[in-house]
Amino acid sequence: MAVKNDDDIKKSLDMLEAHTGPYDEKFAQAHAEDIHAMADRLNGKKDDLWERTRRWFDDHYDHVKEHLHDDKEKIETHLHRHKEEKK
Repeated sequence: MAVKNDDDIKKSLDMLEAHTGPYDEKFAQAHAEDIHAMADRLNGKKDDLWERTRRWFDDHYDHVKEHLHDDKEKIETHLHRHKEEKK
């Protein structure tokens, strides 16, 4: 996974939030790197971008996670870390 800066994360979120099609295999595979970088960002500073990223995961991740295959484990490692921090 390429490390993405906040501007890249914002662009990914803009694109993913604008998505109106199905959260299918094609979508998940095309955006797995973006989703992975966004999950990693949840372990960063808690600002507006963090909140926006968290909302995307709360609203959409369940629809796409089964299509992520190999990337799912990596993404969920970041999500698990984020949930542990919340406790």
